[in-house]
Amino acid sequence: MLFLTTDGLVKSAQKISNSYGNLPYTLDTLDYFGYGATCLGDQDGDGVADVAIGALLDDDGGTSTGAAYVLFLTTDGLVKSAQKISNSYGNLPLTLAVNHRTGYDTEAIGDLDGDGVGDLAVGCGVWGSNGRGQILILFLTTDGLVTSAQRIDRSYGNFPYFVANWDIFGGSVTNLGDLDGDGVNDLLAGMHGDDDGSATGSGAVAVMFLTTDGLVKSAQKISNSYGSLSSFYTLGSSDYLGRSSSTLGDLDGDGVVDVVAGAAGDDDGGSAAGAVYILFLTTDGLTKSTQKISNSYGNLSPFYTLGSSDNFGHSSSTLGD
Repeated sequence: MLFLTTDGLVKSAQKISNSYGNLPYTLDTLDYFGYGATCLGDQDGDGVADVAIGALLDDDGGTSTGAAYVLFLTTDGLVKSAQKISNSYGNLPLTLAVNHRTGYDTEAIGDLDGDGVGDLAVGCGVWGSNGRGQILILFLTTDGLVTSAQRIDRSYGNFPYFVANWDIFGGSVTNLGDLDGDGVNDLLAGMHGDDDGSATGSGAVAVMFLTTDGLVKSAQKISNSYGSLSSFYTLGSSDYLGRSSSTLGDLDGDGVVDVVAGAAGDDDGGSAAGAVYILFLTTDGLTKSTQKISNSYGNLSPFYTLGSSDNFGHSSSTLGD
């Protein structure tokens, strides 16, 4: 936890690990605790924001099944209590498979089911040995236990697009708010291994319009083949669009939320220098316009030059104004 000054300096910090911060669980070697993180808001009603943290290589019940932790914080960043969610903890009503990699990303999705308690989306970037990926919608209690869960992948949850091996569906997960105006929050899912357009690993993102029980009522994929992206840019092999994603708010002032999606393998100006795409969305999830930011686009070059293997766009987030 970094406590900042108004000019971006760190005035204090609190590390959370086996040795610091009062974490009431023991992390094992190669758990990768901290791989995905999100702010849940005040989950337990004590006036302090809480967080969810992924640990994608946790081995509860099998190798790399993964886990997520709900951490209830104090104002100085210490953990006052925590709830682990895995095969062994948290009342998870399903079994995570070997190499499921639960916690590849985590995202607070608000109170999806209307019970007054915030819920959580968790990306499972590999899900088995074939890399298809999966997203879990976890309906939580105020103490971080799971009351019910909904899987979304090529076999569950009504996702309407075929998810191929190594698409890594759920490699990033972003809360879009209520994009279509039906009163239910919607999600953006990264699929950075997607091969649309015969470009291996070009990547994709999918806008998913949800129901209150976590099912997908409809979806719009954005890739070389879908969502009008090709009107503006063509993704190359190993660009990995969707490796990260975040909302930007209504950047262009049209009343619809816009997003940023990372393409960390993009080769503009250098092998895997990286790029991000600003996607200006419609309420049905199409891109009405797009701006790429890289060595070659978006006016980055007057300020900085990305080098080969910089992987710009590997993570992304909004800062507000």
